[in-house]
Amino acid sequence: MTNVYQAPQADLTPKRSAQHNDNPITQEMIDNIAKGRFWAKFIGILLYIAVGFIALTVIYFLIVGKLMGLIPALLFSIAGFVTFKMAGFLMTYSRSISSLMETGDVGDMLDAQESFGSYMKWLGVTTALGIVLFIMTNMFVKNRYTTYQDMQNTIREQEAMRKQL
Repeated sequence: MTNVYQAPQADLTPKRSAQHNDNPITQEMIDNIAKGRFWAKFIGILLYIAVGFIALTVIYFLIVGKLMGLIPALLFSIAGFVTFKMAGFLMTYSRSISSLMETGDVGDMLDAQESFGSYMKWLGVTTALGIVLFIMTNMFVKNRYTTYQDMQNTIREQEAMRKQL
């Protein structure tokens, strides 16, 4: 007869290690995923540099643009935030892959896949928004100006109105 008050025995084998039989990571898997590590880090660094340029552009619009610069500054701030998040995902992916190459831990593989999945989600959303904005902008321009000559006439009319003031 067994003691019903005895604590249950637990499997203390780490579930996220390469030695666990359910999820082994082979060297071929590590080699294949490591090919993108350099490029992820390189693109992440370039995106951080882009965030710096975006921040300078926001500062420029806020200082020089006054009231008319608030909308572009807001749009560039949003773009800077999205770019910063995407750079962070790529850098986390690169760090996880470096750690995976050193330790072979399944947890590092899962962290890398999670970071890359988040990066791809943000990339997809921003691409979709970019396409929608592109289409909307083209619709506005086509409705506003049917030809290049119409656009030139509108510019001339605006310049004439400014001269009268």
